[in-house]
Amino acid sequence: MIFEIEGDPISQRRPRVFMRGNKAITWNPQEKEKKDMKFLLMSLLNEYAGSIENKRYQMAASNLTYADYYILDLEFHLSFPKTWKEKDISMYKCGLKVCDDNKDIDNLEKFICDVCNEVLLKDDRYIIQLNSKKVYSSKPKTVIKIMAKKNVELHDK
Repeated sequence: MIFEIEGDPISQRRPRVFMRGNKAITWNPQEKEKKDMKFLLMSLLNEYAGSIENKRYQMAASNLTYADYYILDLEFHLSFPKTWKEKDISMYKCGLKVCDDNKDIDNLEKFICDVCNEVLLKDDRYIIQLNSKKVYSSKPKTVIKIMAKKNVELHDK
């Protein structure tokens, strides 16, 4: 299944820890962002599952439910830097420049994997393969391609 989420990709941020008396308190600064993204993914999944005319998506959504493992392909389409001129954009499109955005790809991956927990995946620990890339685009978005893998049990006779 393929999910496209419009808007700038979001990086996982570190949780904040502060002391209240002798007790350490941990706070997740992205709790609302994650909740909103989970809601968006659930609504996309329901839209696909409820699509009567597209049986393929219904079957793919069903396969996610019963999967043992998952393969994820993630594409992070980031906005072009504001400092870039048309020449820089042309050079990038020709392959002469690379996406060197400050967002770490592992933090982008972690945010998406956390959001997918209990929505598209049982848990992100069941991801057996993860392929990611970040690119510049005039239309920022995150593309999630997820494939379900089932364990095959062979029985001796």
